[in-house]
Amino acid sequence: MASNDALSLLTESTFKDGLLKELPSSIVVAHKYGESGDAVSHQLHEAGIIYLQNKPYLISVMTRGTDWNKLSEVIGHISRMTYDYMINM
Repeated sequence: MASNDALSLLTESTFKDGLLKELPSSIVVAHKYGESGDAVSHQLHEAGIIYLQNKPYLISVMTRGTDWNKLSEVIGHISRMTYDYMINM
């Protein structure tokens, strides 16, 4: 049952500037993000399980650029496009 405990912890993440940025707040998401970089180049990556009604799905987005805000916006937008596609399937 350690995997269930891990998933439970991942649903409690307070990072809202990526996959969750454009999703309804009622959606449960188990997710993990990572960031790295230096003064010039940044990387922001996030992966998660989106628990959408009876059809949960996995998503992982990796970004690289110079602006943290734009990187999180890209992740949020890709997440929203995927959500919209999945909800209409």
